[in-house]
Amino acid sequence: MQIRPMIGDLLDRNILPVDANALYVFVAGFDTAQNQITTSGQKYCSVFCGFHSDFTSNSTQYNDLKFIVSGMTCPYCGDSNAWTALQLTVSHEISEAITDPLVNQASYVGPPVGWYNEKYGEIGDICNAM
Repeated sequence: MQIRPMIGDLLDRNILPVDANALYVFVAGFDTAQNQITTSGQKYCSVFCGFHSDFTSNSTQYNDLKFIVSGMTCPYCGDSNAWTALQLTVSHEISEAITDPLVNQASYVGPPVGWYNEKYGEIGDICNAM
């Protein structure tokens, strides 16, 4: 399941309100298999526990929509307790979505990325599991 087309579909069908100032949060349930969610070729639980990004839909009027995705089924995502792992991942991604809301548009270290360290990554990566 590619996440960006899914979000675009939810917006097109008015299931989600269109708001460029919103942060859409998606949580994969216990029934989500590893590798079932993909983004830019990367697979959930193989490469990431959660992620944040933005997108502009080619087929609609939506620009710079920000979102995060997390899940509860990755065995290595911060804690063996699924709820604790979810909290760790979501708080990590929310902090990065706030400091770097247009991360997908960045082609170098600088604007529109607000906080990024070339050696350590984004703020949530540096503070991860502290």
